[in-house]
Amino acid sequence: MSSMQISVAILTANRLEKLKRCIAAVQQQLAPGDEIVVYDTGSTDGTREWLLWQTSGLRYLFGTGKCDFAMARNSVADNCNGDIIAFIDDDCYADAYWVDRIRRKMQNLDALGGVVMLADRSKLPTWWNEEFAWTVGMSSKGVFEGRDDSYPATANLAIRRSVLKQYPFQQTGRSFADGNVYLSGREDAHWWLKARRSGLRVALDTKLIVWHDVEASRFTLRSVLSRALIDGSTAWERERNEDWATDACYCVCNGILRLPRYLISFHRYLPEIVWNVRQYGLVRKSGKWTLPIIAKTFRRVILMKLKKLASSMLSKYMRLRRRAFQIPKHPGTVLIVAPAYLGDTVLLQASISQLAHNLPSTRIEVITRYRDLFEACPWNVMALPIDVFDDFEVLRQAADRADVIFVPYWHNVAAEPWRILFCNKGITFSEDVGFPRRFDYSLARKLVPKRFTRNEAINLSVLFHQWPARCPLYPPVIVPDVDLCNKLLKEYPTLGGYRHFAMLQVDTAQTMKNWPAERWGVLCDVLLRFGLNVGIVNAEAHSDAAVMIQEKYGADRVADLGGCSIRELIALISGAAIAVGGCSGPKHLAFALRVPTFTVYGPMKPDRWGALGDESIHGYVVSPVPYLTSHEMSGLPPNEHMLLVDAQDAAVALEKHLNSLHWEDA
Repeated sequence: MSSMQISVAILTANRLEKLKRCIAAVQQQLAPGDEIVVYDTGSTDGTREWLLWQTSGLRYLFGTGKCDFAMARNSVADNCNGDIIAFIDDDCYADAYWVDRIRRKMQNLDALGGVVMLADRSKLPTWWNEEFAWTVGMSSKGVFEGRDDSYPATANLAIRRSVLKQYPFQQTGRSFADGNVYLSGREDAHWWLKARRSGLRVALDTKLIVWHDVEASRFTLRSVLSRALIDGSTAWERERNEDWATDACYCVCNGILRLPRYLISFHRYLPEIVWNVRQYGLVRKSGKWTLPIIAKTFRRVILMKLKKLASSMLSKYMRLRRRAFQIPKHPGTVLIVAPAYLGDTVLLQASISQLAHNLPSTRIEVITRYRDLFEACPWNVMALPIDVFDDFEVLRQAADRADVIFVPYWHNVAAEPWRILFCNKGITFSEDVGFPRRFDYSLARKLVPKRFTRNEAINLSVLFHQWPARCPLYPPVIVPDVDLCNKLLKEYPTLGGYRHFAMLQVDTAQTMKNWPAERWGVLCDVLLRFGLNVGIVNAEAHSDAAVMIQEKYGADRVADLGGCSIRELIALISGAAIAVGGCSGPKHLAFALRVPTFTVYGPMKPDRWGALGDESIHGYVVSPVPYLTSHEMSGLPPNEHMLLVDAQDAAVALEKHLNSLHWEDA
């Protein structure tokens, strides 16, 4: 660990006394081999003369001021010798053990961001709010809370030197000599965004602290608003993202309509005002602040406000007119409305079976697209076809029969049945159900929080856990049709027989989970080398990816199975040696059939969507990017998480997994 050398990089300009304190705080923390490199962008206060006299562990570079923040940081990085470059500003000083903490935390990271805190809080005015601390060079509230859309500053940022060579700071073409130095800023936020999008290993550490000695003149409302305006302008210059400009225009127009509120309670809404000013800087710089666009945006804002008001009034009216609801202790009938995807339905089967055992005398009706999955459920579970959504009267009768109605998912069906029938006795999750509007959640009789850090099967079990539990949650169980499996193996002799082939899914109905065909081909090559033939299943009857892979590796080893029915898919997976694909329905079927799997996880994560048991037979590779906000995804393809998964990395992981399952190379 101690062999990792640190180069502390400091930019400075006419702050000699503060620079001395910054260097002194860091110098005493350095280990042998560490160094401090100072880049002077054009000081005239004696800083250069002082630097020329320094000899111990300190190197310096002199610039002319004809550069921006990014160029200066890239220049100092090019002259550093350490494995890690730790940036700190000249008006900051590091907390004790700052260098040591960077050395320890960076062992398995490409970049580490810390927090920047105010050295003297007595400078804060009474109207101050931590939400806009970023306007004076301090960490915002979101950084301390670990929000994904809050980024660290280069006043406290450590990056591997090799990574910085590959991903340098983006230059703006401006220079410190232009007059407004901050117009060349935001190099830190842009770099962090690029790092997250590129899948670099980045992390925030709220215990990695530097203290910022902010000048008192910056704690004025005029200064804060001016910095916010400049930040928006700089954001456009660096990204030029049309979606960001559209959102900024909406934000500003909405703020103008809220002006009376701002005037009545200025301090309360000050963070919102500061952000609106920032967004105005962005949209003005983008050229979208024109009368036609403004008028169109105002119409959009007003229409959204009217819709929101109507939804709120309708929600209140519906709650007032309906009768009181109480969950019965011994329900006669429970209705579960689950227009869900295949994988969700497999998970539901386990939770519904648990519910059926907990309520043995209760009739449980399930409206589902996949009735076949509930054949192994207890006797009191009855699956109704999704076709009943075409007959409103049948839905009404089902709702009237039920004492309680659960709605775990709502995918690709109209919202009216929920709003008119099911919400009156409805229990659902607080989010991530699939309703078209947020208003729909407010109609439920009870909302159950959904936790994205736990397995989805457990989330479903918690949703249904409205009565005392007598039975634990077991993994889903599906009984395959053995005769159908044998028939299909004869129909596709290329598969080679029972447990002699791998199922490979090369596409899904959800674009965000799709991986390029040539990368699936790399995994197909691994499977063939291990002596397994390959059967390719698709979301549709015909797939260009399947055709490409079959042509490349030969029809004698690779079979294109096309689009299978659910019964056929279950039968084929039950006969496979392993199922390989993205995070989708076939994977969950393999979990239920106790068939080994290998999954390429993109936007979905194994902690939530992995197997509930038998972990040793289920391998996977995950996207290097854990999560991107909608703001960060703007301008990127929907399957960006999948595209960041390297095919060779996945092939190595698949080989390792196959070896753990005791297959040998052919």
